Amino acid sequence: MAHLVLLLAGVARLDDTGPPAGEDPLIAAVFATIDSRYTGPLTLGDVARAVNLPAGHLTTTVRRRTGRTVG
Repeated sequence: MAHLVLLLAGVARLDDTGPPAGEDPLIAAVFATIDSRYTGPLTLGDVARAVNLPAGHLTTTVRRRTGRTVG
């Protein structure tokens, strides 16, 4: 299961349909949080707290800026 997660995370990084994370500090912070904590339990609420935004606002913002969900 862990190998599958690593594979899917790597494939997701190859998808360049949205702006690169480095160009948007919020998006960079979101993906840095996910990258640093993906091996353990991680919820949308955890990511939202890490970037100091309500979960609903974070979901909407990430989708608008990247075309992808936080999950």
